[in-house]
Amino acid sequence: MSELHFASEPDHFPEEALAPSDEANEVVKAFFRKFPAGDYEVEGRTVDGNELEGEATFTHVLPALPEIVNPVSMTDEPPLVDPFNLVIEWNPVTTRFIGDGPVEIIEYQIILDQVEPQRTNPWIDGSARRGLINVPGNVTRLTVPPEYLLPGTLYDFEVLAIEASGNTTISIGEFMTMEQP
Repeated sequence: MSELHFASEPDHFPEEALAPSDEANEVVKAFFRKFPAGDYEVEGRTVDGNELEGEATFTHVLPALPEIVNPVSMTDEPPLVDPFNLVIEWNPVTTRFIGDGPVEIIEYQIILDQVEPQRTNPWIDGSARRGLINVPGNVTRLTVPPEYLLPGTLYDFEVLAIEASGNTTISIGEFMTMEQP
């Protein structure tokens, strides 16, 4: 649980279940059997001892994974990109991860993380430069500001599809910026 949101990490969904496949469908179906759709009461306590309580509605409307179309690599190496001309692009998510029926994507969220070289400045929180931006559900591309990117640097990125129910799926990618474009 993070930020008062429940999230399933790879410990819960094995790596082979993170890509569309029959095995992935079975893993998600098993998860849904454990947690039927409906209203759930949530209670907790903050680190300061204050009580929290609320109710959340859990649905089985899980959007399909966003299909990243740029940047992509045809090898095991991350694609080399021009930091002055980088567009992250994905196909619109219109279907469910499993089952029939439409989804209503209200936003996509794009997260960029600097991987290497890691930052070593102790007065800056975190070892990676992180950028996060949300775009409307009808937008399927993001031009990355060149001011954000460093030359010769490896970045991971995530594209999250956020469904009207609050359910989210994430696709990941990586790229390396050119030394001198």
